[in-house]
Amino acid sequence: MNMEKETKKILTSIIFHNLRILNKITPQDTYILNYKNHYKKWGDDFFDLYHLAFWWGRNYNPKKIMEIGSRTGLSLVQLLSGCLDYTDMKIVLFDRWDDGLSNPELIKKHLEYLALPTDCIEFHQGDSAETVPEYKKNNPNEKFDWILVDGSHQEPCVTTDFNNVIDMVKTGGVIVADDINCQPEDNIDVKKAWNNFKNNNFDHFIWREDLNGKGIGFAIKR
Repeated sequence: MNMEKETKKILTSIIFHNLRILNKITPQDTYILNYKNHYKKWGDDFFDLYHLAFWWGRNYNPKKIMEIGSRTGLSLVQLLSGCLDYTDMKIVLFDRWDDGLSNPELIKKHLEYLALPTDCIEFHQGDSAETVPEYKKNNPNEKFDWILVDGSHQEPCVTTDFNNVIDMVKTGGVIVADDINCQPEDNIDVKKAWNNFKNNNFDHFIWREDLNGKGIGFAIKR
């Protein structure tokens, strides 16, 4: 993805603004420190999930949103911060919420603190390999404008998540994968799952990547 450096700089400022505010609610979280370290390493070329989410919200204002791996809701905060219209919005979140910090109530607290909507959210707690198929069974015709795959970062689990949601994205909608630029020492394998997903479905999507950071990939349904 070729985005002008000036645009990235503006997005980075917005993201830090939101993270500083939410750090007042959850000071024990380390995400703002991690973000500062990534920015120090990559400088004004830095681009990751939060950048893409705000930019996508501002330019496409998705109404049907799914996240696998929401944790404390920071990626959702950036996406919704970019949106200008929340009419008829539906958000479906899947996560284990078992890290001792994150839970649905904290996500709602973060969103409400920034005057973002919460009454349109469904929470599905558990293993996404089970909860997503169960959701599909109960909502067989559901299609989404934005689907984030950011749950388990081990290759078999990421592949399962991709396979479970590929038929749930609308034409013109997007599937997003975080951390595709992982290194061997990170002990995660999103890169392999992303590359296999891309190779197996190349003709059905428009593929974009930015590796100036942890690595963000997204595929727009043709």
